[in-house]
Amino acid sequence: MMLRRPKPTDSEADLLREQERFLTSGAPSAASMVRRPDKRRGEAGDAEGADNLPDQLPSLTPAPPKKSRFKASRVTFEDEDAGERLDRHDTHISAVLSRIVERDTSCAQISLPAVTGLAFPKVLHRSETSSQPEKLEWMRDLPSPRKKGTKQVINVLH
Repeated sequence: MMLRRPKPTDSEADLLREQERFLTSGAPSAASMVRRPDKRRGEAGDAEGADNLPDQLPSLTPAPPKKSRFKASRVTFEDEDAGERLDRHDTHISAVLSRIVERDTSCAQISLPAVTGLAFPKVLHRSETSSQPEKLEWMRDLPSPRKKGTKQVINVLH
Protein backbone atom coordinates (compact mmCIF):
# COMPACT_ATOMS: atom_id res chain seq x y z
CA MET A 1 0.00 0.00 0.00
CA MET A 2 1.42 3.30 -1.03
CA LEU A 3 0.75 6.20 1.30
CA ARG A 4 0.55 9.69 -0.06
CA ARG A 5 2.59 12.55 1.34
CA PRO A 6 0.49 15.02 3.39
CA LYS A 7 -0.12 18.41 1.81
CA PRO A 8 -0.21 21.78 3.59
CA THR A 9 -3.92 22.01 2.74
CA ASP A 10 -4.76 18.75 4.57
CA SER A 11 -6.75 19.18 7.75
CA GLU A 12 -6.11 17.35 10.99
CA ALA A 13 -9.02 15.01 10.25
CA ASP A 14 -7.37 14.04 6.92
CA LEU A 15 -4.10 13.26 8.69
CA LEU A 16 -5.86 11.14 11.33
CA ARG A 17 -7.68 9.18 8.56
CA GLU A 18 -4.36 8.48 6.80
CA GLN A 19 -2.79 7.35 10.08
CA GLU A 20 -5.70 5.01 10.78
CA ARG A 21 -5.47 3.51 7.26
CA PHE A 22 -1.72 2.90 7.74
CA LEU A 23 -2.19 1.23 11.14
CA THR A 24 -4.97 -1.10 9.91
CA SER A 25 -2.97 -2.14 6.83
CA GLY A 26 -0.18 -3.65 9.00
CA ALA A 27 2.56 -2.47 6.63
CA PRO A 28 6.02 -2.10 8.15
CA SER A 29 7.13 1.44 8.79
CA ALA A 30 9.80 2.95 6.54
CA ALA A 31 12.02 3.85 9.51
CA SER A 32 13.17 1.54 12.26
CA MET A 33 14.59 2.46 15.65
CA VAL A 34 18.03 1.11 16.58
CA ARG A 35 19.37 1.48 20.10
CA ARG A 36 23.10 1.86 20.47
CA PRO A 37 24.81 0.71 23.66
CA ASP A 38 25.81 3.53 25.98
CA LYS A 39 29.55 4.17 25.66
CA ARG A 40 29.81 5.17 29.30
CA ARG A 41 28.37 1.90 30.56
CA GLY A 42 30.49 -0.48 28.54
CA GLU A 43 29.62 -2.93 25.78
CA ALA A 44 26.31 -4.42 26.91
CA GLY A 45 25.02 -1.55 28.94
CA ASP A 46 23.76 -3.90 31.64
CA ALA A 47 24.62 -3.65 35.31
CA GLU A 48 27.38 -5.90 36.60
CA GLY A 49 26.20 -9.14 38.09
CA ALA A 50 27.34 -10.52 41.42
CA ASP A 51 29.46 -13.15 39.65
CA ASN A 52 31.63 -10.48 37.98
CA LEU A 53 32.59 -8.72 41.22
CA PRO A 54 36.19 -9.10 42.47
CA ASP A 55 36.87 -11.24 45.54
CA GLN A 56 38.68 -8.46 47.44
CA LEU A 57 37.48 -4.91 47.91
CA PRO A 58 39.73 -2.15 46.57
CA SER A 59 41.90 -0.37 49.13
CA LEU A 60 40.56 2.86 50.57
CA THR A 61 43.90 4.69 50.42
CA PRO A 62 43.64 7.93 48.42
CA ALA A 63 45.41 8.19 45.10
CA PRO A 64 48.61 10.26 45.05
CA PRO A 65 48.02 13.89 44.07
CA LYS A 66 48.55 14.78 40.42
CA LYS A 67 51.74 16.69 39.70
CA SER A 68 51.63 19.62 37.31
CA ARG A 69 54.50 20.12 34.88
CA PHE A 70 54.01 23.87 35.08
CA LYS A 71 54.08 23.97 38.86
CA ALA A 72 57.33 22.01 38.91
CA SER A 73 59.03 24.53 36.61
CA ARG A 74 57.94 27.53 38.72
CA VAL A 75 60.58 29.16 40.92
CA THR A 76 59.79 28.92 44.62
CA PHE A 77 61.59 30.24 47.67
CA GLU A 78 60.66 27.42 50.05
CA ASP A 79 64.30 26.64 50.80
CA GLU A 80 64.98 30.28 51.81
CA ASP A 81 64.18 31.66 55.20
CA ALA A 82 61.57 34.45 55.10
CA GLY A 83 63.67 36.53 57.50
CA GLU A 84 66.66 36.36 55.15
CA ARG A 85 64.55 37.54 52.25
CA LEU A 86 63.33 40.55 54.24
CA ASP A 87 66.87 41.40 55.36
CA ARG A 88 68.00 41.67 51.74
CA HIS A 89 65.57 44.53 51.06
CA ASP A 90 66.60 47.92 52.42
CA THR A 91 63.57 49.21 54.30
CA HIS A 92 65.26 52.13 56.05
CA ILE A 93 63.38 55.44 55.81
CA SER A 94 66.24 57.05 53.89
CA ALA A 95 65.86 54.44 51.12
CA VAL A 96 62.15 55.14 50.87
CA LEU A 97 62.29 58.95 50.99
CA SER A 98 65.54 59.48 49.05
CA ARG A 99 64.01 60.32 45.65
CA ILE A 100 61.74 63.16 46.79
CA VAL A 101 62.63 66.47 45.12
CA GLU A 102 61.12 69.58 46.65
CA ARG A 103 60.52 72.49 44.31
CA ASP A 104 59.98 76.15 45.12
CA THR A 105 56.32 76.97 44.50
CA SER A 106 56.17 80.32 46.29
CA CYS A 107 56.16 82.29 43.02
CA ALA A 108 53.92 79.94 41.06
CA GLN A 109 50.83 81.72 39.79
CA ILE A 110 47.58 80.07 40.82
CA SER A 111 44.33 81.06 39.17
CA LEU A 112 41.13 79.15 39.74
CA PRO A 113 38.47 78.67 37.08
CA ALA A 114 35.60 81.13 36.90
CA VAL A 115 32.80 80.40 39.34
CA THR A 116 29.47 79.70 37.68
CA GLY A 117 26.07 78.87 39.09
CA LEU A 118 26.21 75.37 37.56
CA ALA A 119 27.14 72.32 39.57
CA PHE A 120 29.07 70.78 36.67
CA PRO A 121 30.91 72.25 33.69
CA LYS A 122 29.00 72.75 30.46
CA VAL A 123 28.97 69.66 28.26
CA LEU A 124 30.61 70.19 24.89
CA HIS A 125 30.82 67.85 21.94
CA ARG A 126 34.04 67.39 19.98
CA SER A 127 32.46 69.08 16.98
CA GLU A 128 32.01 72.25 19.05
CA THR A 129 35.75 72.81 19.63
CA SER A 130 35.83 75.99 17.56
CA SER A 131 33.28 77.63 19.85
CA GLN A 132 35.25 76.66 22.98
CA PRO A 133 36.93 79.54 24.82
CA GLU A 134 40.71 79.73 24.84
CA LYS A 135 42.54 77.67 27.46
CA LEU A 136 42.18 79.15 30.89
CA GLU A 137 45.25 80.53 32.61
CA TRP A 138 45.39 77.76 35.16
CA MET A 139 45.37 75.18 32.35
CA ARG A 140 48.38 76.84 30.70
CA ASP A 141 50.35 76.55 33.92
CA LEU A 142 49.88 72.77 34.11
CA PRO A 143 52.88 70.74 32.92
CA SER A 144 52.36 69.33 29.47
CA PRO A 145 53.38 65.75 28.67
CA ARG A 146 55.31 67.16 25.66
CA LYS A 147 57.40 69.39 27.92
CA LYS A 148 58.53 66.63 30.28
CA GLY A 149 62.12 66.73 29.06
CA THR A 150 62.46 70.51 29.45
CA LYS A 151 63.21 72.15 32.79
CA GLN A 152 61.05 74.99 33.97
CA VAL A 153 62.88 78.10 35.18
CA ILE A 154 61.20 80.01 37.99
CA ASN A 155 62.32 83.59 38.55
CA VAL A 156 62.49 84.43 42.22
CA LEU A 157 62.41 88.13 43.07
CA HIS A 158 63.75 89.01 46.50
